[in-house]
Amino acid sequence: MDDKWFKQQQKRVGVTAEDIARHLGRDRSVVSKIYTGQRSMTLDFARKFAEVLDVPLAEVLERAGVGTGVELKSMAPGISEGDAVPWSPKENDRRRTPTIAEAFGASAGVDIWRVQTGSMALQGYMPGDYMLVDTHQAERAKNGDVVVAQIFDNAKNRAVTVLRRLETPVLVAASMEPGDRRVHVVDGINVVVRGKVIASWRMGDEARKLSEDEVRAINQSAHGIKSTGPIRPKLTTRRKIDTDIWIAGGSSEDQ
Repeated sequence: MDDKWFKQQQKRVGVTAEDIARHLGRDRSVVSKIYTGQRSMTLDFARKFAEVLDVPLAEVLERAGVGTGVELKSMAPGISEGDAVPWSPKENDRRRTPTIAEAFGASAGVDIWRVQTGSMALQGYMPGDYMLVDTHQAERAKNGDVVVAQIFDNAKNRAVTVLRRLETPVLVAASMEPGDRRVHVVDGINVVVRGKVIASWRMGDEARKLSEDEVRAINQSAHGIKSTGPIRPKLTTRRKIDTDIWIAGGSSEDQ
């Protein structure tokens, strides 16, 4: 149970635990017990939390530790249809991916995601890359930060997940695709930032060689020159299939 995330959403929409309890038709202590893990988050409760907090049902269930992966994707198409998706473990990366993520600070509310499109390709985020998304920093994201956000379509009762760079008050892509060029105004209602990307990496068969610009960025970093690119030096693992792991930061400020 990621109670910090739930309290963050309460603050975002301006509701109290008492407000949620009234919507549940229960006493305030029920909300407290759900947050502390003394009481389970049922599907019915989750639906009402989602309504009050104005967030997707699947995200409520995931934050409550009720479900992940395919189950959640089927319940909320907006999470699985977009520029990035929550990481769902496969047999060949069930151990190594969490190990790498933990090294970068993965914890409750700091989650592993995977890039699905090239919406931020010009900033180094390629399809298949892994990202660490800190939901606790959603409201503290600054200009230049790469963020995961959701765009709500109330008419269709769904949300689409996007990966963008924050340039207050809008979200912009780093892509040559015409469909990505539209900017979205963050209003906290129709367009909501869900988390800040604090690290990203590419590994195994998906690894590639550095471009000249990336080599230059690393050399600059090694000589104390602040780089404008997201790439940091590579790590070499013990297994041949994991020849290279390229690591990127979430914003220029983090470099």
